[in-house]
Amino acid sequence: MKKNKFLIFVLPFLFIFQFFALIKVIRKEKIDLINAHWIMPSGMTSILAATILRKPLVISTHGSDVFVLFSNFLSFFSKIIVRKADKLTTTSSVAANFMANKANIALKDIEIISMGVDINLFKPSLKLKKRGEKKVSEKLGFSPSRPILLFVASLNIHKGVDYLIKAMPKIVKRFSEANLLIVGQGVEEKNLKKLTADLCLKKNIHFLGKVENTELPYYYNQADIFILASLREGLPVVLMEAMSSGCPVVATNIAGNPDMIKNGKSGFLIKTKSPNAISNAVLEILSDRDLKDKFIKKARLTIEQKYDWNIIVNHFNKLFKELI
Repeated sequence: MKKNKFLIFVLPFLFIFQFFALIKVIRKEKIDLINAHWIMPSGMTSILAATILRKPLVISTHGSDVFVLFSNFLSFFSKIIVRKADKLTTTSSVAANFMANKANIALKDIEIISMGVDINLFKPSLKLKKRGEKKVSEKLGFSPSRPILLFVASLNIHKGVDYLIKAMPKIVKRFSEANLLIVGQGVEEKNLKKLTADLCLKKNIHFLGKVENTELPYYYNQADIFILASLREGLPVVLMEAMSSGCPVVATNIAGNPDMIKNGKSGFLIKTKSPNAISNAVLEILSDRDLKDKFIKKARLTIEQKYDWNIIVNHFNKLFKELI
């Protein structure tokens, strides 16, 4: 819609047809409960379906939708939607408090249940590391030197990739062979490649494009540090994947990140929009093997105890049974 304003006229039809499709599948499959993900459009159409068919409704927000929708002209409708739900879930304590205050609802009515990670797929493994080195070599046409830094996400302005790129000159000054692998696609790709060229970093920064989720464990395992410099997030699954894979993490101190990362214990939390903060954190990890090992051990333990999919599924299962 940013590229073509006329596409806004498609939105009413999206809501209408989503509503009728929802009614149809609930009746056909004899659904007992509706779990809508995102406040809009799913939450809005699910409220109507749940009311008509008298079904319990859980709306699961993912953090980013909370902060955006309650901060613009859709705030009025968002408040109505979340108040109508039988139960709300969100991914972090920050998002829960924000939504409770904005919508004037009790904090006890919001369950903090994040997404999860498959700890058997995303795990530290020498075999995965070797396979990752081969995958990267095939994509780039050569084997990058170490240390290897990794970014995985869509290339949009909210991911802060430009600040990560601007942090590289200081890192390269200390570790001249350092390589940053950028996995993902997005509207900012052209601008980020230009910035890379302007900073004379083309030999150190490599854009790998889209990578299938099943292949991501290879990349996490052969990276020395994973960096996410986002300006806005919910609770990033890529951070869970990196931590589960034994990859030390550096992430901005926003939204749900502090719920998952304990600064200086299982990773580094840094301020947003700061190339200097990124480079300092990266250099500290690269210069201290004991610190790196501590981050790897603590991060993996955090994922096993809190974010394993089996644990997350049990949380949702308990909630659904209570409502049904």
